[in-house]
Amino acid sequence: MTWYRVVARLTAVAAFLVVFASARRVSACRCLEPKSAATAYGAAHAVVAGKVIEVTRPRPDETEVTVEVAAVWKADMPKLLRVTTSTDCAFPFQSGNDYLLFLYQDSSAAYSTERCMGNREKSKAATFLAWLKKNGREGTITSTPGNTCEGNRR
Repeated sequence: MTWYRVVARLTAVAAFLVVFASARRVSACRCLEPKSAATAYGAAHAVVAGKVIEVTRPRPDETEVTVEVAAVWKADMPKLLRVTTSTDCAFPFQSGNDYLLFLYQDSSAAYSTERCMGNREKSKAATFLAWLKKNGREGTITSTPGNTCEGNRR
């Protein structure tokens, strides 16, 4: 084998390793966003508008956020609410951002959300917020002690 072939093969291997090492994890999330606020509202157990004040990752595949709730529909919620998101369809929260969130409540009364539930940054939620203000059943923000995530479904 000539030096030319050795160099060509080593270059090909190096290029493959660079591409392989720099490849990002590809999300397998395949879902459709709700076409309307009514659809997202109907599928959710609760809807909140609020600011994410803390983002933690208790496990590599799970994110937990603390939301300072500013408005709520379909349920009563504490002023500070913990919400989890996980799986390939985890919602990409950013600390300090304001969001409109459509939430599921599991059997332990904890709330979670994911992509494709209608969630969006509040700055991009004008039509959904207008629909909620007109058609949604407004809940109450409670002053629950501590940082709990217990809300009462109505």
